[in-house]
Amino acid sequence: MRPRSLAAPLAAVAAVLAGCGTTRSAGPTAKAPPATVPGVVGQPIARANAALARGGFSVQAAIVRGRPPRNAVVAQDPRAGTRSHRGATVRVSLSDGVAR
Repeated sequence: MRPRSLAAPLAAVAAVLAGCGTTRSAGPTAKAPPATVPGVVGQPIARANAALARGGFSVQAAIVRGRPPRNAVVAQDPRAGTRSHRGATVRVSLSDGVAR
């Protein structure tokens, strides 16, 4: 079996991640009203980023070894349903789609 190159998939993820963390807020503030963190586990990063941005959150993403599909959110922190201030960062882990 030939080893798969991750260059193209990683370049695609990098392009999507370039838009992550660009919500209207510069960060959480005590004056910002709290909001409920949406659940994004299982979603593709583009959809997860859009949902978090709509909620007023910024995104920090990391690629981890995980099962297919590639670029799906496999974990998030804080968890779905948690109350947090708008502008807070939600950390998501994205599957590299390699583990079986």
